Amino acid sequence: DGLKGQASISRDNQTLVAADGGSLQAGDLLFTSAGASIELQLSRYGRLELGSGTQLMIEKLPFSSYASDRHTVVELRGGYLHLVWKHPGQVEDWLLQIDFGSERLSLNSGEFFFDRSAEGRKFCVASGSAVQTSSAVLEGPACYLIEESGAPRKVARSSADFIAMRDTRAVQMPAPKAPLK
Repeated sequence: DGLKGQASISRDNQTLVAADGGSLQAGDLLFTSAGASIELQLSRYGRLELGSGTQLMIEKLPFSSYASDRHTVVELRGGYLHLVWKHPGQVEDWLLQIDFGSERLSLNSGEFFFDRSAEGRKFCVASGSAVQTSSAVLEGPACYLIEESGAPRKVARSSADFIAMRDTRAVQMPAPKAPLK
């Protein structure tokens, strides 16, 4: 839903060209080429935007909103991801989890930004909150630098910062402060 440039899907050892209106399934690996972006709609509750040079693995995707297990799990292997998630009901009913290197983040309703590159793993919460694998609650408005130790370093952000991240499709983050305690 909203492809600019070129993107491809690796499925069952085949490479498919991504197209507007296409669908994804568990096991798909989505790639955006340099200068490309793509928007994905997850049911009616989530909207994802992938930036240039992004790799996103669809690990688990419910078949329908009537499925008994509606957990959704994706892995950001590299690049930029902007996500708006508004799940219905209780958190346990419709959980979205993002694998982000050695960490898994469980997201509540809100707006989130991810950036995984050679410079490190950056995660921002514009609104809402996320629970890290270590059970740390990450709340906004703030950005976090996720280090190999798993301890996030927090930097407070303003709404203008998040607008700039949407426009540039990159997480912009000043030098982090002390680790989150």
